[in-house]
Amino acid sequence: MQQSAGKVIVVISRNRYITARRNELQAAAAALDDTAQVWGKKLLEDDFTIVKTKKKSKTNNQEYSAKKQKIDETTPFHNKFDRLTIEDVPATSGNEMDVSPPSPDRTTRKNSTPPQNPQRRTPQQHPPRPSTSGTASGARRNTVPPITIDKIQNPATILKKLQDLTKIKLIAKLTGTSLKIFPQMTHAYHIIRRYVDEQKLQGHTYMLLEERKLRAVIRGMPVDKPTDNVAEELQLLGFPPQQIYIMTNKTTGAPMPLFLVILEKNEDNQKNFNLKEVASMQITVEALRKRYGPPQCFRCQGFFHSSSYCTRVPKCVKCAGDRLTKECLKDIKTPPKCCLCDGPHSAN
Repeated sequence: MQQSAGKVIVVISRNRYITARRNELQAAAAALDDTAQVWGKKLLEDDFTIVKTKKKSKTNNQEYSAKKQKIDETTPFHNKFDRLTIEDVPATSGNEMDVSPPSPDRTTRKNSTPPQNPQRRTPQQHPPRPSTSGTASGARRNTVPPITIDKIQNPATILKKLQDLTKIKLIAKLTGTSLKIFPQMTHAYHIIRRYVDEQKLQGHTYMLLEERKLRAVIRGMPVDKPTDNVAEELQLLGFPPQQIYIMTNKTTGAPMPLFLVILEKNEDNQKNFNLKEVASMQITVEALRKRYGPPQCFRCQGFFHSSSYCTRVPKCVKCAGDRLTKECLKDIKTPPKCCLCDGPHSAN
């Protein structure tokens, strides 16, 4: 009973709300009509009208076609120079051009013949420029490395002395107290190096290109194998080594199964990379890998040169003393000292 009574109340309330709302809308519409009559305006019967798609006018197409016809029409013209004749350039002219006919491949590919127009000249085809890579590489190969002399007091006197010894004109560059000499010739390079050694001057230089060696690494050889036996085996195989070293671990210093072999650089010794067996051991031969970063001298601990071509005062890599590292007497408990920055670490 209570549910049915509640439904009846809801229906009655909805009907009353609809009736009241309709009366309000009618009153608002009547007020709008009165206002429109006072202003002299006429209300629209429909709220809005649907606009259909407009058809394209035919006049526009006709105008476009007329314009297109006008554009497509060719404009007649007359060349007033047609009656003139053009003389051919004589073959014996001093300003003769190097003209070559077009390649047959290009003509065949286009399948068309060039127009016979006497006014058009074939562009001059210059021969390809000779490659300078070979010349540049040859000049680079013949370049002799410079020689640097440090802590020099009289650079002009020494340069004059070296010119008298070498009998050639030398070019030098002064940087601070260092004199950098460019020998330009191999015999002058050796004379200057000999003079530096005899006078015990401090400096450094680099290896000549023709003196560079072939460095190969034999991988797989036992560490207890004597280097003399390996040298004899390589000698029998036709690869006479100049030096052989057992490579060690940089961190621990322990020997590794890697043998560094230094040979003369020629075509015959290049074949040693094909070796598969040496002294009854299966091995592989590889080229020595370059180290990361600039090279460091083991003598003066400087950079960008090696100890074999350095005459500077030696510096110990451990204690920064004026001696070679192999002559150092520092014990393990003593902290190291860097000769480059005086820090508590080694110089390498």
